[in-house]
Amino acid sequence: LSLKLSWSLFVFVCVLVFLRHANDPLPIICQGIWHGEILPAKQGDNGFGYDPLFWLPERGCSSAELEPSLKNQISHRGQAMAQLKQALAKIC
Repeated sequence: LSLKLSWSLFVFVCVLVFLRHANDPLPIICQGIWHGEILPAKQGDNGFGYDPLFWLPERGCSSAELEPSLKNQISHRGQAMAQLKQALAKIC
């Protein structure tokens, strides 16, 4: 999911839900949010989709210029997955 906040600011959101069974009254819900800006032209060769256009001001590069392992840690998906791993470690 991506939400347009202004003409150049974007937020990517990933939500993961873990259900123990179909009627689980307390699912584990984890959310990752990645803030960035949209570049006017593509920059970088890694990744897919919007990665060459998604500028990360705090890193000074597009997400397509990140090493894949770093992108997997800091992206919206990586954040949500890290939260899910922590939550699952507490119940296992």
